[in-house]
Amino acid sequence: MKRVLTVLLLSAALAVLVSCAAARQPFASPADAALKQELTAALGPDYTRTLNITVSGGRVYMEGELRNQAELDEARAIIRGTQGVTSIMEDVFLSDVGPQGDNYK
Repeated sequence: MKRVLTVLLLSAALAVLVSCAAARQPFASPADAALKQELTAALGPDYTRTLNITVSGGRVYMEGELRNQAELDEARAIIRGTQGVTSIMEDVFLSDVGPQGDNYK
């Protein structure tokens, strides 16, 4: 009986340790949350409608769709000009760019 109880306690302890190790922090730090809010306000609805901005440790991850290179350059300039941004990573699709990189106009 004592052996069974010991095995059960060890199993429970192991399960708790594994679940704690696998857990991720569900919320951004207050500084990252404030930076994201500032970026969202600075970019405005024209950009935030098609871009998803995530901030982690001052790094800004930008993903989504913009119309052309000029919009992407403007979004980069706004983000770079915001205090607290350490770097920008992006995965942005330009919808008005043709197969050779020319605008469709």
